[in-house]
Amino acid sequence: MHRETSFGLVETKGYIGALVAADAMAKAAYVSLTRTHKAGSAHMVVICEGDVAACSAAVEAGAEAAERHGELLSSTVMARPEHDGATLLVDTLLDDMQQRKRKRKKIRMAAADAAAQYAAQENPEEAAQATNAKKAARSAKSESDEHKK
Repeated sequence: MHRETSFGLVETKGYIGALVAADAMAKAAYVSLTRTHKAGSAHMVVICEGDVAACSAAVEAGAEAAERHGELLSSTVMARPEHDGATLLVDTLLDDMQQRKRKRKKIRMAAADAAAQYAAQENPEEAAQATNAKKAARSAKSESDEHKK
């Protein structure tokens, strides 16, 4: 990588948003689509590499395309990052995104558990009914899955 290389990043919700963004980025400017990265349960990051103007044009086009599909989360251009740290910066950014997503998932799971425990304390009969309904739904789903085979 030479000194004039820049990175462009577009974060989307889901695979379709990433696909649309990557297509628009590749068509808008002379950039290399370096990689896509799954940054959580449904978040994808498309990364391009090229000169500053090309990355800016590509990110703008990719962001607009993803936004038209209602899938854009964020976008940015890293203009001429430090040569030795460029790859490290991108990898660190992606790692940080994954860690934040894992933390949010743990918090959601803890909140759901707390709500279930509270509901069980408040009304044990309704909690038992809800548990039975979940079990019935799971068995019905597994039966329909077996039936499809």
